[in-house]
Amino acid sequence: MRFTPSRLTHGLKSKTSLIREEKVVSNHRLKIVYIVGSGRSGSTVLDRMLGTLDGVVSMNEIYRFFPDGIESNDKCTCGHHFHDCKFWRSICESVDRNENELLHAASLYERFDHTKSLPSTVFHAKLGQRMADFNAYLDWLKRLYNAIAEQSKSEILIDSSKVPSRLYLLSQIPEFDVYAIHLVRDVRAVVTAWRRTRLNPATGEQFTKIAPGRVVSNWIARNLIAELIGRKIPYYMQNYEGLMENPVGRMNDLVAAIDPLKGKAIPFDDEGRLDFQPFHSIGGNPDRFQSGMTSFRTDDRWQKELPVALRRKVSLLAYPLLRRYGYRIS
Repeated sequence: MRFTPSRLTHGLKSKTSLIREEKVVSNHRLKIVYIVGSGRSGSTVLDRMLGTLDGVVSMNEIYRFFPDGIESNDKCTCGHHFHDCKFWRSICESVDRNENELLHAASLYERFDHTKSLPSTVFHAKLGQRMADFNAYLDWLKRLYNAIAEQSKSEILIDSSKVPSRLYLLSQIPEFDVYAIHLVRDVRAVVTAWRRTRLNPATGEQFTKIAPGRVVSNWIARNLIAELIGRKIPYYMQNYEGLMENPVGRMNDLVAAIDPLKGKAIPFDDEGRLDFQPFHSIGGNPDRFQSGMTSFRTDDRWQKELPVALRRKVSLLAYPLLRRYGYRIS
């Protein structure tokens, strides 16, 4: 269901990663490592892998603060519902300075913070009253992320919201240093993931399935927009398949390439596993509710699950980007 502010009161290349850095960043400000890409791209596992680094907090999809938290009161990964979670209650107290502020911020979220509204946001946000509203939303986002950093006692946040509009908006906040990880996954695997029946532990309901055509168009749009935004900020591209095939090597490369993560040890054990600790998250893949020692493996189930006719159709629709990112067409 689409979030509406009026309801608020109710409660690359396959084998190569690329790095671009085109602005000087400070060492004393909040640093946000933002994972951008399509849904079902494996961002939750990468988010949590990065969250094992010292001084780094894994938050998953902060973008879902309004729809899944404020409005729906879904479960946090700590086990409490959003409004009963001490962590998120503290965040809300920090960003809601008066009874109307969250309601106003929710309306600005709808205006500025969606992929389809991004062109208008980029080209018309600095016109008249729209500029005042745009700046007000940036100010609110600044307070939200600072409150999360303060409450989690961290200067480096991992946000795997994936939505390009949020990446763009965060990059417009002068007080933040924003680094983009563009996570790419084979669109055929993404389509397959959206076809599966899966329970959402946060709501107790099944996830909504999305039609293949819509999944492909979203995959194309988000990846292209991510590349465009990545021209203006520190940017790293990683394909999910490569990460799962060689988690230790790819994580070492990624940490070495992103300034605030450089020099941090990745606590893999001798079997290549990481210990995922409980944390607070209000949006993301159901796997975020799991904790403990975690192994990583390639997921190629789509090759058996995706019907041949649909596979060919998806491959044809996404052919240019599949080739661009180094995926084999079958």
